[in-house]
Amino acid sequence: LIPDANATAINGQCIACHGGFERVATTHQGPEWLNPHASHLGNIACSACHAAHQESKAYCLNCHTNFDMPMRGRAAGAKPK
Repeated sequence: LIPDANATAINGQCIACHGGFERVATTHQGPEWLNPHASHLGNIACSACHAAHQESKAYCLNCHTNFDMPMRGRAAGAKPK
């Protein structure tokens, strides 16, 4: 998911503080096959899952409905709406 022009600055700020996908992927604590920052989709926009002052929603679960994906900033076991 490529960010639109309105999200480019937001995603740039994420990377400025947290580092790029390679850096963030190293912090994953679950199974490697479930690492959203090492996605088979490549680098997707941070804002596809994360919003600064709102709950995070796993973009992966829009297609992959057969597993749970706990995320920081979201109740464990929560499914997307």
